Amino acid sequence: MSTVQVILLLIILMVIGLFNLLIDHRKLIEKHNFASEYLSRFQQFKNSYRTDFDGETYYWLTNRVSKIQSNLGFFGIMLNYQPAFSNYIHKSYQIIVNTLPEMRNMRADSSMINACEDALIRYIGFLDDACENSINQIKNPFKWLKTGVQSIISLPFFILYWLGLISSSFLEKIINNSILKLISGFIAIIGFIASIMSIILGWETFVRLIQNLL
Repeated sequence: MSTVQVILLLIILMVIGLFNLLIDHRKLIEKHNFASEYLSRFQQFKNSYRTDFDGETYYWLTNRVSKIQSNLGFFGIMLNYQPAFSNYIHKSYQIIVNTLPEMRNMRADSSMINACEDALIRYIGFLDDACENSINQIKNPFKWLKTGVQSIISLPFFILYWLGLISSSFLEKIINNSILKLISGFIAIIGFIASIMSIILGWETFVRLIQNLL
């Protein structure tokens, strides 16, 4: 392998990494926009549903409730919820999914309506931080390299997913695995150092140096 090939490989990995970081950032923006719109419409509905029920807004909220509830994750879950004047407890209670029908039937507890609003606000705040962190990563060339390496390592699992041999949840666990990220970071550091050394010394001289050290 020549020095030019080493530089080309480094550039390819960095371009792949940057491309993936940009895609991830775009997904965060889309989630943020959707959550913000959902919060705005929910607040609009909350403020008027008792006196002037807006069926169109209710339909929009209900039509998209599964998506927002899924996006919220633990932000939209009450581990233990006991309805007022009851002696039973709901486990892992999905607040928005369950509160919207109660609002339609005029039986919603005000504390649960406020809990839905608070969950959306907390989730949007989380996305604000995630977007800021994403921008910082996009500005970091080493992060491009690390993400590119991680993408190459994860490629076999993506192929298995495309073939239907593993589920999307298992693929996500693999991609977000801390060990995989650690390995990717280590390889990226070694690769970066090796690339710099090969550029300075020349690839063949660098290989001989490594062989001598071994």
